[in-house]
Amino acid sequence: AAFGLFQNNQMIFVAVALIASIAGLYMLHSNKINSKICKFSIALIIAGALGNLIDRVRLGFVVDYLDFHIIWSYVFNLADCFVVVGTILLCLYIITSKE
Repeated sequence: AAFGLFQNNQMIFVAVALIASIAGLYMLHSNKINSKICKFSIALIIAGALGNLIDRVRLGFVVDYLDFHIIWSYVFNLADCFVVVGTILLCLYIITSKE
């Protein structure tokens, strides 16, 4: 039941991807960020959000093509990897930053 909660409501995902991309682009172009790691992590998040957004707008769903059922039961795509790695990097930067 929880798995299918947002399955048919693509507009929520489109809106979140657009908001995240716009906010990320604003942060990248403002002079508030000096760290290359921080900028790179935000760029990864934007790239992943836009990649999934393109699929959602073009196809109505996201194409998941990385399947590792031998190791675990998750199926995902490169855009998902970008969002996860970018978010982890950004969190680590925030936690360890002295700013």
